Amino acid sequence: MLTVAEDQRTVLVWRITGESGGTRLTEEHRLELPAPSGLTADGPDPLTGLTPSWININVPDDHHAVISGLSYVSRWRLDTGERDGRTYQPSVQERYQLANEAAWTFAGAVPGTSRAIVRTLEDVGVWDFETGEFTRWFPREPNTRAIRSMVLSPDGKLLAVLFSGGQVRLWDVGKKDWSDLDLTYDDVYWLGHFLDHRVLHTTTESGEQLVWDVAKRQELYRYYVGSGTTASPSPDGKRLALLDGSRASVVPLDPERWIERVCTLAERELNGVEKDLAADRGEVGNLCPGH
Repeated sequence: MLTVAEDQRTVLVWRITGESGGTRLTEEHRLELPAPSGLTADGPDPLTGLTPSWININVPDDHHAVISGLSYVSRWRLDTGERDGRTYQPSVQERYQLANEAAWTFAGAVPGTSRAIVRTLEDVGVWDFETGEFTRWFPREPNTRAIRSMVLSPDGKLLAVLFSGGQVRLWDVGKKDWSDLDLTYDDVYWLGHFLDHRVLHTTTESGEQLVWDVAKRQELYRYYVGSGTTASPSPDGKRLALLDGSRASVVPLDPERWIERVCTLAERELNGVEKDLAADRGEVGNLCPGH
């Protein structure tokens, strides 16, 4: 598990172990993030009044983390706590320019590769940690909403882009152009993972979890975990990570286990109102036989 320290310049790497039926956290590494001299994330920059983008952490595989903050993007080895490859940093040098870059720059890992998708002040593109090269995908359009989040499909063909206000647009990587239709015009607060090449998990401002078929621009199903809670399934679909304020938990997505628990607690078949809460009512028609 990775958490951001209070100084907003350090990321802590924790090992989670189970002991005597409980959970123990052990600090493994402290990742001292690279950043321009004199620039902090304590609040608005006194020179420009701009607030740096939040520290963004992505784990593209079991061995690495990609972290962006204060205009830099770095890749780290989780086993050693050391930086891996070439770090992205803006070419500008003046203090006010760096503060501007820090307010706009954040990144997300490209799963299974040594690359990251980077939003800069001017454009969105891909940084290669091995070669140190930046490939521009598309420019930041003037008079448009700010980009809040981005996530790439597992096959690398589609980039979902979340704008402030909840709009989600789809960038076709192969065609190098926006899709004709947006996924949605509002209501999305955060992008989760692509569960496969065309199924995307999102969170609304009210805490509802919406799962979309991006090819058909259709909502597949939704469920509710609480206002202010962010949820995201693991890429393999076996676990659901929940973040509510500073409290984080991981819920196993094992249907048989949860069916057994529901039936044990209810000691009866589910009634009509309870079945209506399911994403697909037909799948819970005879959930607890023998009760």
